Amino acid sequence: MNYNKINSTCVFSSPVEADDTLVRTGTPTSSVLSSFFTCFIQALNKKFILIDNEKERHEIINEFHQSICDKITTNIDNSKEIHQNIFLLLKDCYIYFTLDEIKNDDVNKIIKTISNTDIKKNIYKIITEILPIENFVKILRNTNLKVDKKYSLYNYKKVCMREIINYLQYQEIFDSIDKKKVDFIYDCTLSLIDIIIDTIDCKYKIEPISDSLSDDIIKATEDYCDSNIIFMDYNTRLPFLWRNSSFKNRKSIILMTYDNKHFEVVGKLLNNNKIQREFLSYDSLIKSILIYFNSTNTNVDKEENKEDKKDVEEDDDDDKKDVKEDKKEDKKEDKKNEDEKNEEDEKKDSQQNDNIEENEKKCEHGEKDVEENQNKDVKVNKKTNFNIEKNTRKPSVKKIKIKKSSK
Repeated sequence: MNYNKINSTCVFSSPVEADDTLVRTGTPTSSVLSSFFTCFIQALNKKFILIDNEKERHEIINEFHQSICDKITTNIDNSKEIHQNIFLLLKDCYIYFTLDEIKNDDVNKIIKTISNTDIKKNIYKIITEILPIENFVKILRNTNLKVDKKYSLYNYKKVCMREIINYLQYQEIFDSIDKKKVDFIYDCTLSLIDIIIDTIDCKYKIEPISDSLSDDIIKATEDYCDSNIIFMDYNTRLPFLWRNSSFKNRKSIILMTYDNKHFEVVGKLLNNNKIQREFLSYDSLIKSILIYFNSTNTNVDKEENKEDKKDVEEDDDDDKKDVKEDKKEDKKEDKKNEDEKNEEDEKKDSQQNDNIEENEKKCEHGEKDVEENQNKDVKVNKKTNFNIEKNTRKPSVKKIKIKKSSK
C-alpha cells in the first residue's frame, strides 16, 4: 500500500469529487487506532499538522484515544450490577476507614492511592462520621435517578460529585473548622468516589491499549466529534458508511481506508493551498457523496431525505401559519380602522347635532328678539303716529296788521 508519511499531503482523484480537488494526509503507521484517531486530530486541530516533534504528537494522539475510551461504557441505567458493585466497594472502603480491615484487592489499591498517610487515614475516618455510609448510598441512588439513561459512568461520576458537595456544604460541623481543612475534606471525599467509580468503570469499558476498530469506537468518535464519519475505499475511491452508522445533518469527516488497517484523512484543496477537512451537509463534496449514496440505495440517505422532506413540510406549515397570522393581523387592523372610522363618524354626527341644537336655540332667540323688536316698533309707531297726527293739524297763523303809510 502507498501510505503517505505523517502530516504529508498528496492529491488524488475520486468518482465523487465533482469539480473539487481532493487530497489525503498521512497518519502514523504504528497502529490501526493511532492512524484512525490522528485523522480526527488533523481535521479538528489545524496546528497539529505543523508539529514536528514525534513525542508531542504521540501525547496528543494518546490523550484523544483516552477521551474516546472514557466515553465507551455500559449504560448505567441498564446495569444493576454496576451500581451494586459501586455500593459494595464503597462499603468495603468504609469498613477499612472504621475497622482497619481490607476486604479485597480493589480496596487495597484504592487505599494505597488515596490514603497512603496516617493524616489522610484520619481525615477519611472523620469523613465517615460527617457522611455516614447510609447517606452516601442514598446520594448514589438519587444520582442514578437524576441522570439520563444514556449517561456513561463518567457523566454519572460528575453528577454524583455535585450531589456530594451539596450535601457537605449544609453540615454545621464545618462552621467551626478552618476553611483550608474544609476544602481538604471536600477533596478527599471527591477523590474517594472518583477512584471507586473509575475502578468499576474499567471493568466495563474498552481498555486504551486495545488496537481494534469496533462499532463502539466508531459511535463514540462520531459523538465526541459531533460529526459523521464517511469512509472512502482506497482501491475504488468510492465512499461508504460503517455498518450500523447513519448519516445525520451535521458536519462530516472523510477517511481514506486501506482495508480498515490504516486510515488517512481526506480534504479538499482550496485557494492559496489551504485544505478543508471538515464538511457541512450543504458542501458540494458532501452533496456529491449523498447523490452516490442515493444511487446505491443507501438506507441512511433515505433517512436524510425524510429529514429534508420533513424540513420542507415544516417550512410549508410555517409559511401557512405565517399567512394565517398575517390574515388575522389584517382583519384585526381592518376592524381597528373601521372602529376608529365609526368613532370619528359618531363624533362628527354628535358635533353636527350639537351645532343644529345650538343653531335652533339661536333661531329661537332670534325670533324672540324679532317679536320684541316688532312690539317695540309698534309702540314707537303708535307714538309716532300720534305725533304725526298732531303735527298734521293746520298751524295757527296770526294775522298781522299792516299799517298803511301816511303819505
